Amino acid sequence: MQDIFDELYNKINEAVNSQDFEASKDSILADIHLLKQQNEVIQFKFNRLIKDKNVLHSLLARTSDDLKLALNELSRRAEELNTLLFAIPALVYFKDVKLNYVIVNKAFEEFCGLKTEEIIGRSASQVFAEYKSIGYDHVERQVVESGIPVYHIEEKITDKGRNFILSTNLAPVKNSLGENIGLVGVSWDVTKQYEFQAALLKAKEAAEAGTKAKSEFLANMSHEIRTPLNGIIGMSQILGKSIKDPKNHEHLDIIIASGQSLLALVNDILDFSKIEAGLLGFEESDFNFREIIREAEQVLRVKAQEKALSFVVNVNPGIPEYLKGDAYRLKQVWLNLANNAIKFTEKGSVTIDSYILEDRGDELLIMTRVKDSGIGISNDQVSRLFKSFEQLDASHTRKYGGTGLGLAISKKLVSMMQGQIGVESEPGVGSTFWFTARLKKTIHVHKPINNVKTIDKETLGHKLNVLLAEDNLINQKVASFSLEQMGFLVTVAGNGRQAIEKFRSGHYDLILMDVQMPEMNGFEATREIRSIENTNGTNKRIPIIALTANAMKGDMEKCIASGMDAYLSKPFQQKDLHELITHYFTE
Repeated sequence: MQDIFDELYNKINEAVNSQDFEASKDSILADIHLLKQQNEVIQFKFNRLIKDKNVLHSLLARTSDDLKLALNELSRRAEELNTLLFAIPALVYFKDVKLNYVIVNKAFEEFCGLKTEEIIGRSASQVFAEYKSIGYDHVERQVVESGIPVYHIEEKITDKGRNFILSTNLAPVKNSLGENIGLVGVSWDVTKQYEFQAALLKAKEAAEAGTKAKSEFLANMSHEIRTPLNGIIGMSQILGKSIKDPKNHEHLDIIIASGQSLLALVNDILDFSKIEAGLLGFEESDFNFREIIREAEQVLRVKAQEKALSFVVNVNPGIPEYLKGDAYRLKQVWLNLANNAIKFTEKGSVTIDSYILEDRGDELLIMTRVKDSGIGISNDQVSRLFKSFEQLDASHTRKYGGTGLGLAISKKLVSMMQGQIGVESEPGVGSTFWFTARLKKTIHVHKPINNVKTIDKETLGHKLNVLLAEDNLINQKVASFSLEQMGFLVTVAGNGRQAIEKFRSGHYDLILMDVQMPEMNGFEATREIRSIENTNGTNKRIPIIALTANAMKGDMEKCIASGMDAYLSKPFQQKDLHELITHYFTE
């Protein structure tokens, strides 16, 4: 006990000697806490009271269990805070009003590579040898002075040759009087995230460059492959009209069929590449549903007859004659499923039914089912059917051919038509492939393309005079022979510049324009021709049809944008060219 009194005396004496009392004010000279023993606290209050110029000193002492509990609670809270700061992976620190570190957590120590005692009392510029962040210091000072927190500040730090990016939240720290006495900061090292984002961007740019290079390669290869195919198929068809010997005609048919098979392969590869690149086009327009099915049926009926198969196509009478959608893509899926059915059926029949599955008033969901009596498919093989490059059996490839792309392409096309595709099959019995397509109802009014006025041959009083702009000699001959067999007069221009010169000096009813030509391409030539027409002030607009071996997405749009009226991809069938021309000239 004597020890407690001695300590108390010393503290009171220290308090009295160290304070300059004001005679007019009461004062608490000291608020002293002494530990009597480990588990008990004694609180002393040494007061000074002035009354009527009399000075009274008092000493109050008490043992407080509440105070002891409060101190224990405070100690426990401090320990919890230390544990929490130690466990937090973010960098946590407290700074005083001078922006010197007061408290830092374990993560901050490790980030700096310093111990706590090497950090406390120092500023950021003293802790980080290469620290240069005047703007960030300004933000910290604003937080201390204004008492307003800020969030997600990004700070770049270079320390010991290392570059870091920190994302920080700052909040003011106040005392019991509400005064700002510093700030607390929580920082996250986001360097790796930025590096990852930069790597992703670089990979994205590389992928886009690769996709662009691939598209350019495919466009070029499409042109290079289609150009000779146009000569093979076109000249074979022209030659076929003059050959009378059945055996020679059969040989010629084989050449044509082989060329068309190669063309189908090229088209599949191009379509798949477009799908991969997200470039597959989808265009909605009015079309005659029955006419599309009839055209597709005519293509495959000969194949079915060659195998002595019953080939039946039914279109429910409830389906309107005209609908709105992508007729080309609808026909492509129909042909793919029907062609597969004929290919994998050795005997029996192939039956195709189309009917309305759902009527929403302004649009219809059309179901098409293709049923065959072919080899069938097992359940475990069905899941692989619609995957790219998948074929069920290597022996099927050798026997029936194909790339394994057709069904994968069909699945994507059906999805673009807001439909579904599937199959029901039993090995040795046959298969039923089906697909749905959502098509809009429409009131069809036939309009010539680009509102070009149709002209009757009798009104002209002469054969149609056609200007053919084509630089490839083989393509010149194919197109010229085809047009001459249709009864047209043909003038050939070897490039766009020659086409313009001949247009200025001659009279033409129709222009067939290649796109890729030397000196001046087809787009430039077409724009120049349209400009000449506008300058002349005549109402006549000559139809210009693009004949091109390009078949990538955007080619048709470029043709129309340049002033062309229609687009036909090489190699073309004579009947396709004839049908396109009849949009402008009646027979």
